[in-house]
Amino acid sequence: MLVDDIIREIYNTQKFQFKIGEISEMADVSTRQLRYWEKQGYLKSNERTGEQNARVFSFRMYVKSRLIKKFLDDGFTLSKANEKSTIIIEEMEWIHKFATQSHFNLTEVDGQKAVCIGSLNDDESQKIYGFIDDDGVHYRTKS
Repeated sequence: MLVDDIIREIYNTQKFQFKIGEISEMADVSTRQLRYWEKQGYLKSNERTGEQNARVFSFRMYVKSRLIKKFLDDGFTLSKANEKSTIIIEEMEWIHKFATQSHFNLTEVDGQKAVCIGSLNDDESQKIYGFIDDDGVHYRTKS
């Protein structure tokens, strides 16, 4: 197995599963509330297999429960909190897909660690690099 394949497998959030009590604790939401949200169609537990009795939720549903709670705390209705969380999750999934399907090369540019994000043109004469420092993420091109 190639290193890239191992890294992609590590970031495969589809494999992450949480029992309802774990989601409750991590999201600071009661199990009763989670069951209600599930009943209303805002959350969906995974199919139960074998002798599994407890509800099991995906990483996506964990994130959604955290977002719904945050938006409820901010004063939104449950319906609006669900709508807003769905949009954010779709954006997060796109970013996750981009990151896991891209081949970023960790390198060093001018004495700094950098990630080569790719070429800006077809002849690959200019590359774009990402850097992280105390002020955040920065991008720079280099020939």
